[in-house]
Amino acid sequence: KLLVNLAYLCAESLPRGGSVTARLSMQDTMVEIAVQGEGEMVKPVEGLVQVLSGESELNGLSPRAAQAYYTGLVARCLNCSIEMDSAGNTLSFFCHTGL
Repeated sequence: KLLVNLAYLCAESLPRGGSVTARLSMQDTMVEIAVQGEGEMVKPVEGLVQVLSGESELNGLSPRAAQAYYTGLVARCLNCSIEMDSAGNTLSFFCHTGL
């Protein structure tokens, strides 16, 4: 669920299209998820980092931010923190968690 939701957030941040690449790997008991979106004019949801981490209040969420909030809930249930990087035409998410 987490990988699919991160891929959705990447795709939603590419209003002019582009590509989304997802990678899931496991070493011993650690699971790593990496999702990267590339395209022209990358535009993530406003306040995405705060929404993913649960620092935003539920009452003021936009419809686009609601998906990010849910993704953050899934991550926290897995004891996983999501790292985000947005540079140029690329948006990347990375997280890892133990089983």
